[in-house]
Amino acid sequence: METITLLNSREERQAYAMLTFPSLRDELLTESEQCKVAAVGAELLGKPIGLAWANWWPQRKRGELRTLHVTSAYRRRGIGAALLRAIERGLAEAGCDTLDFKYRAGTAGAPVWQRMTAHWDLPRIGLLIFTMSIPRFLAEPWVGAWRTNKRLEVFSWDTLSEEEKARIREGDNDWYPHHLSPFIRERYLVPGLSVGLRDGNETIGWMTIEEYDDGTVIGDHMFAKSPHDGLGRGIRLIAEAARRCCEAGFQKGRFEVSVGNVPMLRFVERRMKPCIVDSYEVVLKRVWLGRPQMLQGTEAEPARR
Repeated sequence: METITLLNSREERQAYAMLTFPSLRDELLTESEQCKVAAVGAELLGKPIGLAWANWWPQRKRGELRTLHVTSAYRRRGIGAALLRAIERGLAEAGCDTLDFKYRAGTAGAPVWQRMTAHWDLPRIGLLIFTMSIPRFLAEPWVGAWRTNKRLEVFSWDTLSEEEKARIREGDNDWYPHHLSPFIRERYLVPGLSVGLRDGNETIGWMTIEEYDDGTVIGDHMFAKSPHDGLGRGIRLIAEAARRCCEAGFQKGRFEVSVGNVPMLRFVERRMKPCIVDSYEVVLKRVWLGRPQMLQGTEAEPARR
């Protein structure tokens, strides 16, 4: 009989690290006061056979399920549902209010994820993930010709002082929404590729970049403060970050757009289509924790980022 166990320490999570994606193992094993890790494991005769883990942010009382995985020989036994139930309960007891989960639409595993999260409150929100060719993007004539306010200065994020960072943090959920904070995944940000935007001595925007693999980067958070939040400012930030990435040898850049963001999707279609080399939809689901839930489904497979 398999057992479900809370994985409270780094050492306990290390024993299950092979059950998450290599790109996520550092996150599984590393946490801070700002970003905690909640994990549960399933084992049979001392052998790890399943894992569910999430990042969660105590200040926001929000979590994101990063992996739900059961090894192939032990699927269709209800272990995945038990892991999901255990991670929901553990997060609720820790004080987390909501848990998000993303999965890729149109895959063989998508019906499984839909069934297992059928009891979750948010039916589905679509996100489109685009991959663009950075050299093709930089070669587009409109990139350099886009009009911007010459008073605004684009700067390298690695030149930002601690005092300037502190002032930006003070604006969290004030003049910018928390989900666009440049500090949410700060330890994965590549400072030399990420850029900020200044109006005089005030930092008013940023484009943060993460490294995905040897040839691909992720455009993570982009923001410009009103009244500087026009598309031209965003293009200027993207173009400068893309130039730096290209010089560093990266050929591809990934970014996501909500299916409800019609202006940005229209811009991608009209302006960026020649640069796009791949695209797919990701489904976002959400559950409100802290009250009884009905679980459906019994199968689990690796959750992809």
